[in-house]
Amino acid sequence: MPQPPAIIRLVSAANIPPPTGIPSSADIITWLSDGAFPIANVAGFLQPGTRPYDIVFSLPGKPNGSFTYPWLAIGRPLILPANLAGAVGKLIANPAGTTTFTINKTTSGTTTGIATVSFATSGVPTFATTGGVAINLAVNDFLTLVTPTQDASLSGLMLTVQALR
Repeated sequence: MPQPPAIIRLVSAANIPPPTGIPSSADIITWLSDGAFPIANVAGFLQPGTRPYDIVFSLPGKPNGSFTYPWLAIGRPLILPANLAGAVGKLIANPAGTTTFTINKTTSGTTTGIATVSFATSGVPTFATTGGVAINLAVNDFLTLVTPTQDASLSGLMLTVQALR
């Protein structure tokens, strides 16, 4: 019978400290066996900026045209990958023409466009960050989503952006 993987956060039950050199902001992980194999304290860590953090936005029905929707207040430093790599977008009903939503970041009262999500008439999304680079988000920044002119056909917007922390 194959052994199911077991990942346990923090240090092993054997109370063996993790290797030196692991940053304090890292998540420490330890792999253990189920008893079929010897228990090993093979500690590792996930560097800051590599831990996944999903940011979800949902807008049922027909979005208002040219409207700014609040999305998320940032409570921990995050990184949005270049061109929102790994992001997923879906619509309940596809637009009559290509439609582009803008993602804004507000920092200390200054709002900047940081990314776009364009949906083709087929409903296939294209994600892009400004300059095609990763975007850093700090604590107390917030995100908003700006809709384009209302499309008579489009409805049911769903987005999941894979950030890193």
